[in-house]
Amino acid sequence: ERGEGEADHHKIEHTAMAAGAIISCASKKKSCALLRSAVLLRLLLALGVVTCGSGAAVEWAAGPADGGADLLVARAIANTTLLPSVANGYLGTFIGAPALYVSGLFNGRNWTTPSHRALIPSFLNANVSCPEAAPAHAPVYALNIANASFTQSVFCRIGVHDVPVHMRWYAHRSRRSLLVLEVVVDNARNDKEVAIKLVANPGTSQDVSFRALRKHTDYTLLSGQIEEPEERRSQAVSVGVAYSTLPDVIEVSGGDVETVTFLMAVRTTIQGDSQYPAVDALQDLEGAIAAKHSLFHEHQQEWQKIWGEGGFEVGGNVELAAVVNSSMYWLLSSARADWPWSLSPGSLASNGYNGHSFWDCETWMFPPLLLTHPIVARSLLEYRHRHTAGAALKALSYRGEMCNASAPPAPLLSSFGGVASRGGGGGIAGCGYEGLMFPWESAFTGNEVCPIAGSTCWFEQHISGDVAFAVWQYYEASGDELWRRSVGFPLVAGIAKFWASRVSGGPHSFSIAGVIPPDEYAYNVTNSAYTNAVARFSLLTALEWGEELGIALPSEWASIANGLPIPFDRERGIHLEYDGYTNDTIKQADVILLGFPLMVPMQQSRRKNDLIFYSEVTDPNGPAMTWSMTAVGYLEIVRDEPSAFAKAAYYFERSFANAQKPFLVWTETPTGGTVNFITGVGGFLQGVAFGYGGLRLRAGVLCFGAAHLLPNSTSLVMRGINYHGASLDVSMDASGERTFSVTKAGPNQLVLCSQEGQLLLLPGSPLVLSSEVPANVTVGACSW
Repeated sequence: ERGEGEADHHKIEHTAMAAGAIISCASKKKSCALLRSAVLLRLLLALGVVTCGSGAAVEWAAGPADGGADLLVARAIANTTLLPSVANGYLGTFIGAPALYVSGLFNGRNWTTPSHRALIPSFLNANVSCPEAAPAHAPVYALNIANASFTQSVFCRIGVHDVPVHMRWYAHRSRRSLLVLEVVVDNARNDKEVAIKLVANPGTSQDVSFRALRKHTDYTLLSGQIEEPEERRSQAVSVGVAYSTLPDVIEVSGGDVETVTFLMAVRTTIQGDSQYPAVDALQDLEGAIAAKHSLFHEHQQEWQKIWGEGGFEVGGNVELAAVVNSSMYWLLSSARADWPWSLSPGSLASNGYNGHSFWDCETWMFPPLLLTHPIVARSLLEYRHRHTAGAALKALSYRGEMCNASAPPAPLLSSFGGVASRGGGGGIAGCGYEGLMFPWESAFTGNEVCPIAGSTCWFEQHISGDVAFAVWQYYEASGDELWRRSVGFPLVAGIAKFWASRVSGGPHSFSIAGVIPPDEYAYNVTNSAYTNAVARFSLLTALEWGEELGIALPSEWASIANGLPIPFDRERGIHLEYDGYTNDTIKQADVILLGFPLMVPMQQSRRKNDLIFYSEVTDPNGPAMTWSMTAVGYLEIVRDEPSAFAKAAYYFERSFANAQKPFLVWTETPTGGTVNFITGVGGFLQGVAFGYGGLRLRAGVLCFGAAHLLPNSTSLVMRGINYHGASLDVSMDASGERTFSVTKAGPNQLVLCSQEGQLLLLPGSPLVLSSEVPANVTVGACSW
């Protein structure tokens, strides 16, 4: 189909318009003007959909709030498991998949079944086929990141003309219960009626027992309930679904263009959703039908607002910019501010890892959202706050006879009787733990739901410290004192109480035995460097906040924190992953996380040694987020290590190697694993902001260290960085200068502290410094 003919120009016009771009092509002059997506025409030219002649004049402008790489296009799909998803933080589905999932909707009994995302049939999972005598050209697929929609275009050859048929799916952002499919059949260039077949494949559910309440000509209304609650006494969530009837054939008269909109609305009895889900689902469907001509505009406007709040813009490297933009989309489409549920490694649109929440959320996905969309980030911590009962229950569940100093804990699976109180430091026979011990895998109730065969369920305990660190990050970024007192402090103090009851030894030397560190190849080890570091952080942060808030906490917590060792090999000059570690292969980033994100103080030589040693023993087929943290580490030591910049670029490239073309859907490992692996997405974006952007969030200050352009790029803008209610744009280019611009003032005056002195950050008054000069942003006045 490569050529310069009128039919090809017609094809490019329709494909672009269906994908959300605005394009006009004059076939005689071969001139094309493209707006909203700077990369669209380049991609379609490369794909061979259309060729403009040598005299073509091409003009374009980047889409809103992106680096010009907001549209991903393909003509052939080699692997249908790598098709993208459409989601809005409440519901989501993969294109071509018969399943739809709602965040927070689970089915199955705790760790035994186990609890997993409840599948709802995707009644808008459909495809089209051309009339039997009308051969189709290769379809064109387009993921529009800017407006969060996916379009599939089929071109049926009727006589001498093509009849474009466009199918566009999107999960409506402002009407969160709504999934939309629009089918456009363009028969304007033919004088005969065309009949396009529509084939639906909604799948079936083994998780929700549905019954039809109403079957209307235009829609069906279903009511159902999950088959098995997570616990015997936990809520059996009800579900209501209303969806449009999909006809077998769409008939369009000659000379006409027909647009048909199909809708699916889902409501549940999950807290904050609906008391009568079937009734509300039908009302949502009817409301959407009444507003069908404005639905997409509403959706676009909401996403334009979201992109306008913040993000990362990369100039001069379209492919890298596309990875950045799509990565933000994968995160933002899986979470929302008004639905406080956590993120799962496989995103909202899949049942990967059973949809459970792990440390992945707080450690990997939370930080990029905190920078650019803090209200969304806060909703992730609200999930933990609402599920503290499960964390307290897990702490109590550990078998008393295993609470002594020499043996690892064993969970009490059948009952929680015989639990006695336990003080800080040291084991007592016949006891459980105190405080908040967050489950390794959490779902609906907040209880442990890790499959019973998994050792990580009971031994990978650093997650509690990971939650405490995320809570601290949110407070430091927001400065929200009311939130700290009502939400943050109870979480951190409860976690500290757990660690105080978990350690053994004393009075000046303590240890934590029987754990699995982030390196999950290790099992039942003592004094995991990472685990001890987050335990120490939890204890000291609780004490510091307690003092500031006037709340007394046990003084012995300081002794416990200071008595927890971080194992170190003086001969090799490296931190050991745990007591007795040698040179074993490790699964993923572990010790190097001490330097970042934990920012444990250490000599730069030790930081360097850790990076070199552990990068060589890390499994090359492990999860991608390891390499982003390695890149961040090497960028920290660039000044003193000439080769560090090249090494950082090497590992940064590896950090997004799992973003699979054509739609940059992430796989967990280079060869497969969970799809779409947004844990890797979070790690990659941290490499952008904290690695090349040089950003650090410390106590009382937002630090900007030496910054660098991303590999093979010409500019970087970190837009909408939120700090204490203010919004800040930080940009740099090849000139070596870094510009700080306040786009929204906060309640308190921000100041920029650098070697040039104290400078006020005011809206409309950008400040320019060398990108090599460290600078700090703080509230009020600089602390020299």
